[in-house]
Amino acid sequence: MPQLTLARFLELVKECPLVASAQADDGTPLDHPDSIRRLAEASASQGVRVFRMEGVEDILELKKHHPEWPVMGLIKCKYPDSEVYISATAREVQELIDTGAEIIALDATERSRPNGETLRDLVNMIHNAGCLCMGDCDSIESIQYAKDCGADVISTTLSGYTSGSPQSPEPDLALVAEASKLGVPIIAEGRYLTPEQCNHALAFGACCVVIGGMLNDPIKNTRRIVSGLRNFDQTVGCVDLGGTWLRFATFHREHGIQSREQIPTPQTQTERMSWIAEMCRKHGVKRMGVSTGGNFDPKKNRIVEANEQLIPDLVGKNFDIPDIKVSALNDGLATAWGHAQHPAFATKRLVTLAIGSGVGVGIIDREQILTQNGEYPRLNDLPYQDTNVEAVLGGKHGIGSDEDKQQALEFCLDVVRLYAPDHIILCGGVSNASWIQKAIRGNICASPYGEDAGLIGAAWLALNPPRFG
Repeated sequence: MPQLTLARFLELVKECPLVASAQADDGTPLDHPDSIRRLAEASASQGVRVFRMEGVEDILELKKHHPEWPVMGLIKCKYPDSEVYISATAREVQELIDTGAEIIALDATERSRPNGETLRDLVNMIHNAGCLCMGDCDSIESIQYAKDCGADVISTTLSGYTSGSPQSPEPDLALVAEASKLGVPIIAEGRYLTPEQCNHALAFGACCVVIGGMLNDPIKNTRRIVSGLRNFDQTVGCVDLGGTWLRFATFHREHGIQSREQIPTPQTQTERMSWIAEMCRKHGVKRMGVSTGGNFDPKKNRIVEANEQLIPDLVGKNFDIPDIKVSALNDGLATAWGHAQHPAFATKRLVTLAIGSGVGVGIIDREQILTQNGEYPRLNDLPYQDTNVEAVLGGKHGIGSDEDKQQALEFCLDVVRLYAPDHIILCGGVSNASWIQKAIRGNICASPYGEDAGLIGAAWLALNPPRFG
């Protein structure tokens, strides 16, 4: 009969707070007990002391070679009359007890179980066998329920995987923090990928963190990486829509901008899109990026806000063209994204300050655009003296002397320094002005793209579209 006390379990996970979940999907190359054992052994070689295992054969294989290694055992089995599938019935629980698993993991939500069985009866069955019970939960209500039914340790495994829990690609750290106040050991599990996420969970009260796919599923990790790889050996179209000019160019990663055309910005979106579509047909591109004034929401696929005096007839419009894959974003964000693809700035935290007809700002933190629904930093609207930043700096409507503009620029630089960037990049249609050149020092540099920063940013939207949650 397995004998692992709760106190001993807590000692083990204090020595190494990482629990390795070694599992494989049915029918995959790793779907063999010997392979699963070796995955567990790989984690053990780095200090892991406790393992989460699925299936009788895999647990028996590990126990045959390492009978002293504590196992959280579970069996996944779907039933037609219940949504519960993790150790759902007494049959699965008994099979797990017979393997010698010290901890039996089971769904501990309040959902009805197959055959009318109850969680409390299964917990008693586990305890009668001398094992610990691990309740897999999805919410604070189910955690309280599992505790009331006698679960020894409770995990957040099912948060994000049931209709009653928040759906997110990130771990449910808020649930960990709330659950840790209930006086039962909490195990963090579900979508943990980084040491930082694990440390947050531990700081919020978790006794350990379970990680599976990120450690032991090369198929999942390979799929994730392969699906994210881009084809950079193609020519794309890029559009820079500003208050003065509407510009189009073709771009190839190896050759840069290959051709360009521009017209004064038309007053209607119909005219603008007619010209853009003509350019796409003329140059034979199938992908296009758009750097645009205003706030383009990539989820809604339209401009949700714009300065109609600068670019009229823009709100509510999109840039769709039949048979063309289009990626669009606010010009400040697009310009920043383009710089994030440059070798000097890739993987860094950077702020791009684009000054042309208006003032655009974009912030990139290690390949992630800091934005919510396409929203851009509102530096252009920031009050300055008796007006705002854009009124002083904007090339189309800018007021004041070069000295006034230089002072306004220094004010902007003081603001963006609050983001603690590795680099501040100055670009835009007036980037060669003397009052801008005087600001270049330290980590403030001129864009390597010059006046083409907006176009190149649009090109990289097409070549390497950013991901938005």
